[in-house]
Amino acid sequence: MADQRLVRRINRARVLETIRRHGRIARSDVAEATGLDKKSITNVVADLIRDGYVVEAGKRPAPAGRPFVLLELRRDRHLALGLSVTEASVAAVVVNLAGEIAAVHEIEYLPDPSREEILRAARRAYGQVREAARGYLDGVCVTAPGLVDLPAGVVTASVHLPALNGFNLREAVAAFAREPVSFEEQTRAKTLAERWVGLGRDLASFLCVDLGIGVGLGIVRAGRLPEVGREAVGEIGHVRVEPGGRPCRCGLRGCLEAYLGERALLAAVNAADRTSIPTFDRLEAVGAGGRRVLREAGRRLGIALAAAINLIGIRDIILNGRLTRFRDLVLPAVKRGIAEAALPELAARTVLHVSDLDRAFARGAAAAVHARVFEAS
Repeated sequence: MADQRLVRRINRARVLETIRRHGRIARSDVAEATGLDKKSITNVVADLIRDGYVVEAGKRPAPAGRPFVLLELRRDRHLALGLSVTEASVAAVVVNLAGEIAAVHEIEYLPDPSREEILRAARRAYGQVREAARGYLDGVCVTAPGLVDLPAGVVTASVHLPALNGFNLREAVAAFAREPVSFEEQTRAKTLAERWVGLGRDLASFLCVDLGIGVGLGIVRAGRLPEVGREAVGEIGHVRVEPGGRPCRCGLRGCLEAYLGERALLAAVNAADRTSIPTFDRLEAVGAGGRRVLREAGRRLGIALAAAINLIGIRDIILNGRLTRFRDLVLPAVKRGIAEAALPELAARTVLHVSDLDRAFARGAAAAVHARVFEAS
């Protein structure tokens, strides 16, 4: 009996994922894509319609006989709420099964916020978007940067949000949320967003590089993020690229983040161009010195990525973050760094993609809620 339930759950997930990937699709095409027989498809689809995951949505002419009835995901049921905690703000989004944003609210705070300020912002952001779900919210997922203990829901150590060090963020959110609450690491959430609704949607395997205040690396292999143990890590930002180099906020010296993180880059560009631009989001045109800084940062990123390329052998790399606004300067430099340090055969086949996916952290957190039904195993 347990085996039969598992088979049914897997079949539901396969059918649901097929419908998600195609947008609108006939039952016969679902059968062809999944390899399930007609009876199984009929039963699974009937269950999905009954349970509010799928609706019939129009018809397509058939070569002969009755037209095909098309299926698509139901957009007003089984919503998910993603809550993204960063060094600058808390953002909340409500997302439907198709990955579309139904509501969004962001609350900013001053640098180095206290734990109380973070939780106050999280509670308010959650409250602002929850009503958009109209009672059809399946769950909440909160994401935070740093080393995290995923099973426990604890932020083990966060360089950029030290107020959360050793804190059980999942339990704190569960204290005010009315739905089941799960927990995910920030870069993994962004990677999941790219997998579901971004440039990774049609890629079986890829690396996702999170370029922000910190630098993180996520991996998708064969369509899934790898299972992690007690602590989720993707801290490529703390790979040493310059022994004895610049001090990093983690306490080491010469980390990639000390050259590529937004604060470090802004300081270096301001020094090189003799400017005083206050924040990275205001950094637009740069002078000759600033361009050299950005190119060198890109080259260092390429060298760090070369280690991952040599170890893992994944061809496609997605870059996501505000640094990609300077793609014309940075991308050629990243490619040079990869060429310098990766095996020539692997460097030659590497493809860089630049993503402009909005609200990626929070959307990835919401996708983590939906993944339970799309990726049953």
